[in-house]
Amino acid sequence: MLLSTETARRSYLRLARRLDLVAGGVMSALSLQLAEDVRREIAVRAAS
Repeated sequence: MLLSTETARRSYLRLARRLDLVAGGVMSALSLQLAEDVRREIAVRAAS
C-alpha cells in the first residue's frame, strides 16, 4: 500500500540503491574486523 504510487516506488528504488551500498560497506568493514580478530587470535595461540 505504501509503495502503491509510482512516485513513491521510484523514490524507494533510488533510496534502496544507496541503502544497499551502505549495508555492503558495513558488512565489508565487519568482515575485515573479524578477519583481523581471527588473525590476532591465531598469532597469540601460536606464540603460546
